[in-house]
Amino acid sequence: MVDSVFNGLTQQKLALGAGFFAMLFANQSVQVLAIPFYQMQLGVDPFLLSLALALPVVVGTLITPWIGYVSDHWQGGTAKRQPLIIAGSLLSAVLFGCIWMVPAHWPMLWQLCYFAWFYLLFSLAAALVAVPTTSLSYEITHDERQRAAIMAVNTYFIKLASVLYQWLFPLASLALFGSVVMGIRWVGWGVGLLLIGGL
Repeated sequence: MVDSVFNGLTQQKLALGAGFFAMLFANQSVQVLAIPFYQMQLGVDPFLLSLALALPVVVGTLITPWIGYVSDHWQGGTAKRQPLIIAGSLLSAVLFGCIWMVPAHWPMLWQLCYFAWFYLLFSLAAALVAVPTTSLSYEITHDERQRAAIMAVNTYFIKLASVLYQWLFPLASLALFGSVVMGIRWVGWGVGLLLIGGL
């Protein structure tokens, strides 16, 4: 009996840690790829790009408490947070890939608006994952020692993601993609579908 509870909790810890790994990629990958792609490859003005990168932070400050309220009051029994996490991860995966599909021949202002719009939508979808997942990490167990162990596993996954997301642009720059623009599109969809959506 104790072994089955421990194994179940270990699987939950690893699944939750994988979710935190995906969330860190979701939060950090846009900045890591947007500056070299939109600024250096497409020529978007760096000041305007920084404003577009800040927009989701401002909007998220207003929206995140509402997402927390919905997550806490969702009528779903024991799996009340799951619908938000699943919907948010699927939306995040698709929207992350869309961020990198801007037509290269568009004028700079159109490219900037495209980025700002899809990054804002992506950030809102990512908040649908982040808020319920963080709440879930505190609700998995009522045992304080187990809760500390859960947070330790989450930290390991977050640290691993912190090391790996820095390699996204060098990966996108590999010659096998033919160009940096195509490389970022491939890497963007890979991160979106495999890491953000899959984990």
